[in-house]
Amino acid sequence: MILTQARRPTFLHRAELSPASVPALRRILRSHLELWSLADLSDAAALCLTELLGNVLRHCPHDPWATVRIHPTEHGLRIEVFDSDPRLPAPRSAPDPLSESGRGLALVAAHATRHGHTRTAHGKCAWVELTSTD
Repeated sequence: MILTQARRPTFLHRAELSPASVPALRRILRSHLELWSLADLSDAAALCLTELLGNVLRHCPHDPWATVRIHPTEHGLRIEVFDSDPRLPAPRSAPDPLSESGRGLALVAAHATRHGHTRTAHGKCAWVELTSTD
């Protein structure tokens, strides 16, 4: 799917995150991917969205509100999660093999074409870009 910038649809949602809200946002993501003919990205996009939202839940307990923006790009999809914490993730060495956490960004990196974090006026944005194979 190739769309001009002016014709790209966007899903934008602000929500108070909880463990129960993450599956609902994944379902919405999958529905939009079907509508945008990007179903080939469904599993990778759902995993990346889950990891980005999980990081907000884990690292921003003082303010669990986040904004999710999802939109097709020229060659695939971009997912952005905005939160109010201005701290960017610190690079980590390999996680402890016995640890139950610390692998999220490595999973995102394995599935994403590009990914990163950007400071914003009110916190930060974690973003992922995925390239469609269709």
